[in-house]
Amino acid sequence: MGDTPATVFRAGDTITVTGTVDGDVFAAGRLVRVTGTVNGDVIAAAQIVEIGGTVRGSVRAAAETVAVTGQVDRAVTLAGQSVTIAAGGRVGTDATMAAERVTVAGQVDRDVTVGGGALAVDGRIGRDLVAEVSEQPAIGSAAEIGGETRIQVDADEPAPQPTAGERIAGWALGALYWIAAGLALTMLAVLLLPRAIRTIGDTLRGRLWASLGIGAFVMAGLPIALVLSAVTVIGLPVAGALLVAGIALHLLAWPVAARVIGALILRRRGPALQTLVGTPILVVVVLVPWVGMLVALVAQATGIGATVLAWWDRRRGETASGGVATGAPLAEPTASAPAPGVSATPSQ
Repeated sequence: MGDTPATVFRAGDTITVTGTVDGDVFAAGRLVRVTGTVNGDVIAAAQIVEIGGTVRGSVRAAAETVAVTGQVDRAVTLAGQSVTIAAGGRVGTDATMAAERVTVAGQVDRDVTVGGGALAVDGRIGRDLVAEVSEQPAIGSAAEIGGETRIQVDADEPAPQPTAGERIAGWALGALYWIAAGLALTMLAVLLLPRAIRTIGDTLRGRLWASLGIGAFVMAGLPIALVLSAVTVIGLPVAGALLVAGIALHLLAWPVAARVIGALILRRRGPALQTLVGTPILVVVVLVPWVGMLVALVAQATGIGATVLAWWDRRRGETASGGVATGAPLAEPTASAPAPGVSATPSQ
């Protein structure tokens, strides 16, 4: 860009000012470079901004890399990943900069205000240096600061690690919370469905491996069936029914597993007391790292499998009761008792 008598607006990959611009320069691109003279201000946004010529006004720039190697008669406001006022560069009034790394190796006639990460000063600052950075600044032996130096270092301190006692206390509080929540769920199920919990628990105790296998199959297959059913509008009711069934199975699994654990300890007690004892044991084991995840999966699978088996046994029993029960001997016929005063004699 040669001599221009007015304000310039440019956008593109590379914008270079080599001549004299009597107005301002507004530029946006990958590279904005000023090697000539701008009698007004420079406002630039780019990946790289280089001010190597003379700017009679101010410079406001945002880029990944900003470097002032020439002269700016008034102020600079610079932001980027790396901002540098290089040796040989000069700012006539104030410099305000925010970047991950700020370097002042040239001259700033008045105040320097910095915010960001690292700060290095090897040049001359006419008045105050005010900085808020995350690292201890490097003030070189050749640096000259004419006024006050006010630097605040806000280092990112690592979060304090809890002590062993605090970790144990936190684990215990979490366990108490989940025990209370588990008791609310399991006891509500026992109060509302006592016969179902007893029947499913007995099924689980008598057919453990079958319950585990069927439960694992249901847990793996139910989401697939739900998705396949929801693909079409016709299948939406089926998907809704499967969703409700899945929720019910998962909610019943925990009370059933808790009742079975309690029954191993209190063999001759009722389901309510067995569940009350089994729930805290189940919750505490589930909260143990690594082991707890496996226990939770097994408890969920066996509870779901036992629920499905108990439902199937009931359906099969209802079907069998509609006709002649197979596998049971028929009862022998019995003679009816004679009425009073009537004697029964065998026929000849």
